[in-house]
Amino acid sequence: SRELRAVKDLSVLVDWCHRRGLQVIFAKHENGTYVELEGMITIAANASIEKQVFYLLHECGHHLISQHPGEPNRFVNGYNQMDSRVIRTFNHRLACLEEEIEAWQRGRNLARKLNLNPPKIRF
Repeated sequence: SRELRAVKDLSVLVDWCHRRGLQVIFAKHENGTYVELEGMITIAANASIEKQVFYLLHECGHHLISQHPGEPNRFVNGYNQMDSRVIRTFNHRLACLEEEIEAWQRGRNLARKLNLNPPKIRF
């Protein structure tokens, strides 16, 4: 029953992504990635369906963060930073960590909004 629920939740999330112009690819990959410029999310095909739901929720969280250019960008020193002098700084590492936490939070909020009920899993 948990796997069936996870399959349904995964389908709902993929549909949500498609409606927003995001391509979701399942491939031999570690966890998940979101590439804003390509409008693409890649999810580990070899992960359990439940983990795929969690990974996709998290990557959707990254997408949601990127969709609010008007709000102050707390993550300006994070992943998008290309300056090698900045990348080596504590501020860069902290901005990346803050973005990861925010992506998990937004993914959790998206799950609530879509009436998904992903089980708690141990990584």
